Amino acid sequence: MGMGTPWTPSSFADGLILALVSLACWGSWSNTAKDISKPFNDFYYDYTLGLLCLSLVAYATLGHAVFLAETGDGKGSATRVVAAWLAGALFNLANVLLIEGIRMAGLSVAFPVGIGLALVLGTLLTYFADGGAASTQSPAMLFAGVMFAFFAILAQVQANATKVTYEKLPDTAINANKAVASGGGNEGGGGKYRRGQFVCVLAGVTMSLWSPLSAFSMTGGGCLTPYSSFLVFATGVCCTTPLVCLFVRPLLGGTEFEPKFDFEAYARAPITSHGMGCLGGMVWALGTVSSLISGKTIGMALSYSIGQR
Repeated sequence: MGMGTPWTPSSFADGLILALVSLACWGSWSNTAKDISKPFNDFYYDYTLGLLCLSLVAYATLGHAVFLAETGDGKGSATRVVAAWLAGALFNLANVLLIEGIRMAGLSVAFPVGIGLALVLGTLLTYFADGGAASTQSPAMLFAGVMFAFFAILAQVQANATKVTYEKLPDTAINANKAVASGGGNEGGGGKYRRGQFVCVLAGVTMSLWSPLSAFSMTGGGCLTPYSSFLVFATGVCCTTPLVCLFVRPLLGGTEFEPKFDFEAYARAPITSHGMGCLGGMVWALGTVSSLISGKTIGMALSYSIGQR
């Protein structure tokens, strides 16, 4: 055990403020990934490093290097550690799947399907993993919000489908003879789009699992603190980043037009070239640790749902 007690919000209002910090961080970290001159794998290794660094700082400072919560008796701690590690690994896989889904199907599909599914399923699963009604002040309001979010997802998907259909109508009318003469329409593009939709659904389902696993790691006997849970989460991300970058992305065609990752060149690059990736990881990590900390006061399901919006 470390010295001192890990900091947690003292009131619902403080916890809500932290949840809003999570919302801001999760919604803004991707702005650091807009440097198209930098290969994605290079950026993602930097991102992972920034995430790990902030998790260590949070654990050593606000967390006072306390690994098990004071309420934990040590029993079941190994199960909680595995759950937190799996949360990081599954988030990492889902994050890369979502990025590839954006490339294949576009933002207008990837975000409502991927993030929308993660919001709805993740909130429901987190609610039960965190102890159900005992962990949330107003379950009825929480589920009403999830229901409206689900309807918004359906409306967005339908609107996009209508837009795509409408845009194809002139081409179908004007170029029908050309399509027949050339042996068919745009099957390749259509196939890629449909695969992109499937990848987005898979990303959303996978993304929905990390929050309930993190919530489980912080409940019951031998539970972790929010800071130690996120530290283990970060190690799960670090351990799986080489796998998702070197195997998952090529499997989905994400590295087709990128140079092969060169670790020696990456290590020799000046420190300044790693700045934006590390910043992106730190911003996302700040949002996540804020969500986990606020969840101990306002409920993990509510904190997660606010951050995902």
